[in-house]
Amino acid sequence: MPSVMNSEDRARYGGVTATANTPNMGTTSRKRDADERREQGDFANRLLLQNNKGRKIPWVWHATHKPSKATVGCPDFYVGINAHSMRIEFKRDNSCKLAPEQEEFRLACEAQHVEHHVVYSAQEAIELVQSHNNLCT
Repeated sequence: MPSVMNSEDRARYGGVTATANTPNMGTTSRKRDADERREQGDFANRLLLQNNKGRKIPWVWHATHKPSKATVGCPDFYVGINAHSMRIEFKRDNSCKLAPEQEEFRLACEAQHVEHHVVYSAQEAIELVQSHNNLCT
């Protein structure tokens, strides 16, 4: 089975390859997962760029290149901006629904008035963060 990461990422994070036991690595979902990871990476790079410009934006990415140690259902990103604490879950398109654990986490956020957003592209996530503080100008 082909490598999950390109050679640059393998050098940075260590070699990870897909196996028959790797979740979400079926023939029909591999491209969708890769597209979603690419969108997440684009968003993470945009946040890094903003911090490199001197902005102090706390953020966490539960990257998908290895199993997460985060709470089950935890969204892909946490971003703190202008007194807002946002949880952002990436999905490839509208046909991709939240898993039951993700929906439970979303409902817990809603019950505590914590911002939880589902986005379908890096641009949508950038606009969401930008709407709170003109982040990406």
